[in-house]
Amino acid sequence: MVYIACESWGTWPRIPPSKSTGDIVDVEPGEAEWTLDVLEGLFDFFFVQPAKTVARKAALDAKLGRSTP
Repeated sequence: MVYIACESWGTWPRIPPSKSTGDIVDVEPGEAEWTLDVLEGLFDFFFVQPAKTVARKAALDAKLGRSTP
């Protein structure tokens, strides 16, 4: 099922590249906050949580008397 869903992505029509770069566009209220929330979540997922996991594992290994590689 997942394969079929992913396969259909390739059949989407391509969006032609924009020729108007550098334009200032109107945004809806809340769009900037939403973008910042998404970025914060990504940074947390990729940088903060792995560091916390390593620290937790090191603390557990120290408590159990294991040596960490």
